[in-house]
Amino acid sequence: MEDSNVALLIERIQQPHILRDLTHPKKKVKVPRKTSKAVLMLLHRLQMREWLNFIEGQLIEAIIYLRGEVKFIEHLYRCETCKVLLKLDVERYNGTRSLWYLCLENSEYLEAEYPDCPREENYVIDNYWAQVERCRKTGTTECTETNTLKFIMDRAKWAYKIMGKQINLTRKMLRLVKSWDFSDRIIREFNRLYEELAMYEIANPPSFSTVRQSFIRGEIVATLRSEYGFDQFEFVLQKLAHEIAIDAVTNLKQGRVRIDISGNRFQRVETDKYMASFYANHIAFSRHTLEYWGFDVEEKEYTTSNHRTKISFFVQVDGKYNEDTGEYVEIGRAEKEHKRSEEILTFIQELMTKAGMKPVPRFTLQHKTSKKN
Repeated sequence: MEDSNVALLIERIQQPHILRDLTHPKKKVKVPRKTSKAVLMLLHRLQMREWLNFIEGQLIEAIIYLRGEVKFIEHLYRCETCKVLLKLDVERYNGTRSLWYLCLENSEYLEAEYPDCPREENYVIDNYWAQVERCRKTGTTECTETNTLKFIMDRAKWAYKIMGKQINLTRKMLRLVKSWDFSDRIIREFNRLYEELAMYEIANPPSFSTVRQSFIRGEIVATLRSEYGFDQFEFVLQKLAHEIAIDAVTNLKQGRVRIDISGNRFQRVETDKYMASFYANHIAFSRHTLEYWGFDVEEKEYTTSNHRTKISFFVQVDGKYNEDTGEYVEIGRAEKEHKRSEEILTFIQELMTKAGMKPVPRFTLQHKTSKKN
């Protein structure tokens, strides 16, 4: 009996982990409780309510913008001075300095997309430089063969009808937002109204672009923080926009190219593949793919962290109608957000590394610590 006990003791000594397990039992790991469906549903409703408040403000802004445009056209019928100024813009600058429906550079697009748009070829539009030459020869700039003013008034009448429809549709959307009941029916109606509004995208007010990118068709807004400064983002994205513009005008393989430059910086570069827009307080960059891929950068001096900028991006979230709760439930939101955030951060890091940029934290504790430590 003693021999067996000694043998057992020797075996345990040779395996010290057994003694350790006996003297120091493993601590029980507390498994975090899963968030209940009721809490997730409540969070979803809170996020939706925040979005609805945001969209309500955007729609009100759109109505104010459109009403101002409509009132200007009504004023144009009575004001001879405005007619002369618009005539000068069309004849000298091809209508690029005033109103979207008078821009001759957009005529090809407008006439192709909207058959009811008055066609430029049906009018004899005078040219400022031709007037100068005519004045040198005849002493007058008048020409009875041109009808630029008729072109302006016909285009204004056409745009007036469009913006009138837009105001009515926007008011309907606003009523839907104010009476939102989280049902699948109201979401479908909201999307239907938006699709109808999007038919005249070129005439849409600026706030509609924000509405489109925020939550239409299940799109949601997510944010990231970065220690890179806004000026660093502007430098690398201006450089990227320059490369995109050079490639577009060199290879001439793009279906549509738009390049706006103000002073020594780009304001907008758009091709079939990319779009970069530079504003005073934020920058928007996107790739033209089947699913929207892009982000918006703005300066954000956080008080709770060392970050300098906020990056907003959008992901397409699928959903289904839950008959038991009567709610529209999102599917795979966290996974898609995480995947897209990793893609954007990798893209930004590659740009910054290529340009030799390093993060610039808002503050540092280096001067608070001694060199000995």
